[in-house]
Amino acid sequence: MTGATTRMQESKVLWDRTTDTLYIWDQDTQGWTNLADILSGGYVTDDQLTAGLSLKLATAGGSIAGDLTISGKLGVGGATPDSNNPVAMQLASMLLTNPSGTLNLTVNKQAIANDARFTFQTNYSTRALFGLLGDDNLTLKVSPDGTSFVSALV
Repeated sequence: MTGATTRMQESKVLWDRTTDTLYIWDQDTQGWTNLADILSGGYVTDDQLTAGLSLKLATAGGSIAGDLTISGKLGVGGATPDSNNPVAMQLASMLLTNPSGTLNLTVNKQAIANDARFTFQTNYSTRALFGLLGDDNLTLKVSPDGTSFVSALV
């Protein structure tokens, strides 16, 4: 692989518990490449993995421990991210928990005129908006058709 550039466009990862090694699918060679070799050889570009990646799978298909930075888009559970939704998840349910104490979820906006909101849809047509909608008042807006909205609560 000397001088080669490894492309990580497919999200295929293999954890070998017997050797404690992480492998990533290499699109160019159509084979598995040891992550340690990729990082030490300088084969990773900015759009792929970075040298700061600290990742370990506890068991095959198990958990991720350490710091993980993803630049670009992320799809989870078979969802396809796009330019409007750089993080897309296809899930039946989701749990956020902190067994050792307080859990804080923050939705931040940069200016008063922007929105910090939760959007509720039916078949991808917006039916309700909840949050700070164009000002700093907590507001709930609803729509019977996805185009005209009425403030139900301010």
